[in-house]
Parts: sequence; structure tokens; C-alpha cells
Amino acid sequence: MADFLSLTRSCGNAPIKGAKTKVYMIPFSEIDTFPQTRAAIKIAGGIETPEQGDTKILDEAYGLVTTSGKGYFREVDILVNTGDVANTLQGEIGGQENEVITRFFILGNGPKEKEFVDLMMANNGCIHVAIPSKDGQMQAIGDRDNPVFVRTYDGGTGGGSGGDKVGYAYELFTSEPQTNKVINVTDFPLNLTPAV
Repeated sequence: MADFLSLTRSCGNAPIKGAKTKVYMIPFSEIDTFPQTRAAIKIAGGIETPEQGDTKILDEAYGLVTTSGKGYFREVDILVNTGDVANTLQGEIGGQENEVITRFFILGNGPKEKEFVDLMMANNGCIHVAIPSKDGQMQAIGDRDNPVFVRTYDGGTGGGSGGDKVGYAYELFTSEPQTNKVINVTDFPLNLTPAV
């Protein structure tokens, strides 16, 4: 059972908001096995009773394909203080779901940034996203049953109706039965190196 008192913060101890300056993405076709939660591992082992929060921690390494040039998370730079992850209840009673939304901004309007837009659309509904929040947690967005989609992108040369920033703002989303999970990157860091 949840201990609500342990979830409160002392006065003056505000949580750090926002995301760091990276986002990580990998196509589902490059994930052989998805990590289990800490709770599932404890239950399967029969050793420990899961604690509050264990159902939200991915506590194994990703099993990635070993095909040359594949099997790794792509690291993408984002503009500082533009990334976030939000869980939002959507729908009417009887048809509600949790929608996980992540937003970020990629600087630039050159060929690389435009090709990134095309790659995001070509892999729409086929990617898994990880984004580090400023509080040190690696937020996991989507899984095989609940892939990530591009809801919107907007950008260009800056100025005019698009605002002053030169680049592209993205909003990605997935619908999950519950709030998103976090990845234990302390013990199981993301693989950023392609297989050889």
C-alpha cells in the first residue's frame, strides 16, 4: 500500500523541473528484450516483497540486436529547458487512459535538422524514447504495446509566426495504461555504441 506521507516534501525543498539537454531514441526493431520492472524481478525471484515505486523502475539492461551498425540508442541534443515529460489522464469515464507526452526543441534549420524531421516521421509509431529529467531520473516513454508517435512538429527559420527560435519543436506521445516508467541507468546504462 502507498505511503502518502513519504511522497510529500518539506517546505522550501522544491523538485527540479524540466529535462536535461539530451533525448535518446531507439527503433523497436533493435530491441530484442525489454527490461522488466524491479517489482517483476523481485516477484519472479521470490526473495523480496516489492516496495512502493518498484513497478515503475526498469531494472535490467535492454536486450539489443547484435546486427552491425544497429542495437544502440541514438543521442540527440535538445535546447536547454525545452524538454519535459508529462502524464495526463485523457477521455471520459469508462474510456480513460494515461497519455504520456514529451516535448523538446532541436536547434537548427539545416539539412541535418530537416532530415531528422523526416526520420521521425518515417519511424512514427516505431520508437522508444528515453529522456533524462533534471532530478536525475531517466524517463522511459513507450513500449512495444504502446509505441511513441509524433503528435506535432513545428519550426523553421525563426521570426515571423514561428517565434524567434531557429529549429524545430516536437511533441511526442503514447497512450499507456499507467504513468511512464524510469530506467535504472545507474546499474544499466543505455548503450550508445552501434554493434560491430
